[in-house]
Amino acid sequence: MLDTLRATVTDRVWEPLPAPMKSGLLVSYAAMGPVLFVGGFAWDALTLSRIDALFDNLFLGAYLVLLAVALVLHQRARDRRLPRFMLPAGWVFRLAVHFFFGGLLSAYVVYYLRSATFGRTLLFLGLLAGLLFANEFLQRFFRGAGIRLLLYLFCAFSFLLFWIPVATGLIGRGVWALAAIGAFVLTALVRLAMDVSPGSLPGMVRRLATDVARVATHLSGRNAASNAEPEVDPEPDPDDGLSATPDPAAARIALDRIRRDPIARLRWQLAPALAWASSGFSWLALLLVLFLLDLGGMIPPVPISVLTMGVYRDVQHTGDGAELTYAQPPWWRFWDTDNSRFVLYGDDRVCVFAPVYAPRGIHPRLYHRWERWNAEAGAWEWTGDRGTWVRARGGRDDGSPHHTCKRNGLQPGPWRVTVETEDGRVVATHRLTMVAGGQGEPTLVTRPWP
Repeated sequence: MLDTLRATVTDRVWEPLPAPMKSGLLVSYAAMGPVLFVGGFAWDALTLSRIDALFDNLFLGAYLVLLAVALVLHQRARDRRLPRFMLPAGWVFRLAVHFFFGGLLSAYVVYYLRSATFGRTLLFLGLLAGLLFANEFLQRFFRGAGIRLLLYLFCAFSFLLFWIPVATGLIGRGVWALAAIGAFVLTALVRLAMDVSPGSLPGMVRRLATDVARVATHLSGRNAASNAEPEVDPEPDPDDGLSATPDPAAARIALDRIRRDPIARLRWQLAPALAWASSGFSWLALLLVLFLLDLGGMIPPVPISVLTMGVYRDVQHTGDGAELTYAQPPWWRFWDTDNSRFVLYGDDRVCVFAPVYAPRGIHPRLYHRWERWNAEAGAWEWTGDRGTWVRARGGRDDGSPHHTCKRNGLQPGPWRVTVETEDGRVVATHRLTMVAGGQGEPTLVTRPWP
């Protein structure tokens, strides 16, 4: 703990402090992390409103850009490739990276939680929550540039996955491809800014093109003087992302080989590209994992979400609202406002009402999938009903009313109704229990929605 705190202040400031003040600072520092973690997440949960809110999207987009800037500045400060007056601010860049990662991941947990269900999508939500926790309390695992770039790729992908539908109105598998490509390009730009400065890039390209031409001439045998010593800098350019060998003797041997062998010189020039290739493979591996999660329905279908679900005996739409009719529950179940415990009386009609929220300009096709629990098989059994699809209207704060009803094949036991998209991704699931033995006619209650 002492080392962590002293890493953020200079010895000139820390050493003169009295011992009681040092102890107080250590205690405050230890408590600050959990307090800020809980407070920040609570703030995001209370202040982040609609997923298509312009201010919130601009805010998160700015965080993503500032995170990229902080990553670049911190890495270049660690490599001592910034102006001298900026080098002492390396710890500020490190704290900025930590802050922006935490802000983005916290917002993603809030947004994706609204579209998650208690099923397969909890895996992705758990991944987000785990990364948020690790960024706050396990910072030592995020010190390397490689792991930070992977986390940045994940953050960029998670943002684009819901921002692209909000901005364009597109939904479906194509959005995943656009988000993956966009996240890969953004991460590559951050890596490029870490490795080279804009002024050195043209020189690198020219030298690489010259060396490729020399190797081609050397291999074809048309240059009899291929062993002539090419003009090279005595030391590698620090902006090339290369570092000199610490052993002077080894450095002279390596430099002599580079001078006399065009192929060795080309390999030396391609060393940063090989490092890039290894990074690219890790990025592609992460995108492959995300693709498999999406293919398995484990990524919530943001920006679509079901605000609430309930079981009723009748649903009548009234303009922009609806009237929900249900059997009055016993007096001791005063909290029930629907019939999730559905008592069968004979000629029954079960309706599941699920208002769907979608951003403006997005009108998804949604279905209700009815399933009954088969105790003998130990699995859910599809009854063949998928409901009539409804094109939900986007832009309403309280959601677009959406319901389906079922009358045939009702049997006592556990049931569940799943709201799913046209390509089969789960938006929400609601369970109900049908109970036999109702006598006479139920007392009906009607309440308006919203």
